[in-house]
Amino acid sequence: MSLFRKLIDLHSDERRRLEDFHTEIVAHVLSTNPELTRRWLQTLNVSELQEADEVAVSTQQALEPIAGLHTAGSKPDISIRMRKGSRVEVIFIESKIGSQEGHEQLSRYMDQLSDLQGVDRRTLIFITRDYEPKEDLSDGVVRFVPARWADFYHFIRQLESPNDTIRELLKFMKEHNMSQSNQFSAIELLALTNHHRARSLMNATMFESVAKKFAKVCGATGSEAKAMSQLRVRNRYVMVAGHGAGDQIEFLLGYWFSDDQPSESPEVGMDINLNPRSADRPTIAKAMLKWSETSKAATRVWRDWNLGNDREWAGMGCTLPLHDFLAKEDHVAAIVQWFEELLDDAAAFRKQNSKLPWSVSASEGNDE
Repeated sequence: MSLFRKLIDLHSDERRRLEDFHTEIVAHVLSTNPELTRRWLQTLNVSELQEADEVAVSTQQALEPIAGLHTAGSKPDISIRMRKGSRVEVIFIESKIGSQEGHEQLSRYMDQLSDLQGVDRRTLIFITRDYEPKEDLSDGVVRFVPARWADFYHFIRQLESPNDTIRELLKFMKEHNMSQSNQFSAIELLALTNHHRARSLMNATMFESVAKKFAKVCGATGSEAKAMSQLRVRNRYVMVAGHGAGDQIEFLLGYWFSDDQPSESPEVGMDINLNPRSADRPTIAKAMLKWSETSKAATRVWRDWNLGNDREWAGMGCTLPLHDFLAKEDHVAAIVQWFEELLDDAAAFRKQNSKLPWSVSASEGNDE
């Protein structure tokens, strides 16, 4: 296990911190290896510089909204400024590892680059772990370049004498599925071969008696089509119900798949999420924390996350690895019983906190 994996494992909200954690490691490698940075950018046809007098790398640079264009500011993951003599090149890098693009996020970055003064070449790199096609946003001023983390992995892997940080970064990227080759593995072939049957079994656990109980307890109906949309966008096969204006509270029930370790067992259970923009966030967070603490003495323990952080999605959940059900004679019946027990808990939580904003709203899930 890499040092970086051990460090991120110290956080209970690893899934939510992975992107920022990885960004900081990569930015450190780029900032301490300016020649490597320049050569990597050349492989992407981003830089025309054969050498540089200065390579400055920063992360999470806060940019004020451009008047008349934006209602919100911007914060690109990595900003690179390279200079040779009087020639200046600026590159913004936006990284996605499982999460999705925010509202008009890339367009705002393009506008910010266009608005820079004294810059000769401007580029926005959209780099992802997974296949995520985007329309070419390039215009006459700013170039838009899509890239994959797997290509970066193979670029630094070819270094003749990588330092300790780069070696640990390579291990970390491999552990989090950022070193994909262009070949199907035995695990992927097995998954494809059995995909239809596995989905049929998941449907049997979710969309018969459980779907009716989910609608009664959580106030919304689930469907295979909506679950497939969640699987495509968020790597989870779940039913979703949002409550309160702007989905202050969100119920999810179903299956979660690991973004980082495809061979890991899926998690089966329920999450109740809390929107960082919720007007009633302090009250809801207090109720969730109380429920989570009380559950530690019960049969089903509900873990909580981020309830003290009002800038992030937070919540509580109760899940089990799918392999825990494999010893049962009837897997479907065992999982159905598990889902129904979790829905009983959800109903009890709602009853215990009847004054929370429980009005049902349409929901397809948050942007974690």
